[in-house]
Amino acid sequence: MNVLSLEAVSKTLKDEPLFSGVSFGLEEGDHVALIGRNGQGKSTFLRLLTGELLPDSGTIAMKGDTDLVMLEQLVTFEADATVGSYLYAGKGKRIKTYLEYHRCLERAHKEAELTRLSEAMETTDGWNLENDYRSILGELGLYGLEDQRMDTLSGGMQKKVALARVLCSKASFFLFDEPTNHLDIQTIEWLEHYLKNSRATIILVTHDRYFLDAVCSAILEMDSASVFLHPGSFSAYLERR
Repeated sequence: MNVLSLEAVSKTLKDEPLFSGVSFGLEEGDHVALIGRNGQGKSTFLRLLTGELLPDSGTIAMKGDTDLVMLEQLVTFEADATVGSYLYAGKGKRIKTYLEYHRCLERAHKEAELTRLSEAMETTDGWNLENDYRSILGELGLYGLEDQRMDTLSGGMQKKVALARVLCSKASFFLFDEPTNHLDIQTIEWLEHYLKNSRATIILVTHDRYFLDAVCSAILEMDSASVFLHPGSFSAYLERR
């Protein structure tokens, strides 16, 4: 069953047609690389999928229970944000449920509301969110930095924190915009292994050909205002060209 379906989608930006009449579908668990020349609209395409932008025409449909979370190319945060506050400002059903549950505990509430949120915590594995953050931060060499301000971290460390926030959402659908930027080789290899073994649906944009070849089993090629879906690895795609 398709988790994502596009039908005759078109988008123009600054009077330039980025793509026209795009139609394709992805199944649950697909790992897809979005490729194309610089300036061809890859980041814009991802924002269409998140709903941040709307198509000029056509339809974009997702399976009803899809939990979509995106890793932005640039890490942005509030001026006084700490690692901890940044992590708990993440998106996705898991973090949303966690925050709603703890807000409920802090105010006068009806027992039925707490019961509902407790059940949602069970469904989303919200009980283990704090442990998961600590675990991934430790694996990324950032253990114990929850109270450190984000603006004191290097670009590479900020990217690691952003990765921890996105991955710990345990979303069913991930969008990654240049996930390897600012990362050291060890962390790139760690992320490669993590995503290869993920059951989530993934669309990623990266200039790291070795990374996308290892992680992705299909290619979305943007070319001349069209988007083409090619099954197989990036190496297989290059051989067919």
